[in-house]
Amino acid sequence: LKSLETLHDKSSDDPELQAFIAEKYKQLGDTAGGIRSASRGETREARALYLKAMAINQRLIDEGYETAEAKLALVASHRSLADLDKKEDNHEAALDQYRKALDFAKPLSDGLAQSDPLYLRAWRSVASLLRSISIEQAALGHSAESESSFQESLVIRRRLYQLDPNEQTERD
Repeated sequence: LKSLETLHDKSSDDPELQAFIAEKYKQLGDTAGGIRSASRGETREARALYLKAMAINQRLIDEGYETAEAKLALVASHRSLADLDKKEDNHEAALDQYRKALDFAKPLSDGLAQSDPLYLRAWRSVASLLRSISIEQAALGHSAESESSFQESLVIRRRLYQLDPNEQTERD
């Protein structure tokens, strides 16, 4: 971790290297306490690492490094934080983070051509986020909003299935 921090500090003028470092922080967060794969269960450490990744990705975008990959990385950081909030039964905070992720993912997906290699991944992310939003809305007792978010997710998933029925979809 110390060598990653040193590399981060010495490479602030290289956006590709900074994006790589942000991804490594996210991976370390996943290992420490992420909920989508095996982890050590250290949610406090995971949160700190996800926040570092998110800060780097946000700074890159703010400074004009607005690649689809950078935006998807920022989406992933928000989603990872939301997942931790959900795990801790903080449904308001989880819903807020999922919505922030969706606020980045939806315009990105809308702007990608169907021929773009990231098209399916971006739209799967939108569908998955809508499903997660639906779950949090239900947990907060917002049934009508939950149903609407879930239905929107289903519409997207059906469209993606029609585009490529053999492509495996993201689990959430």
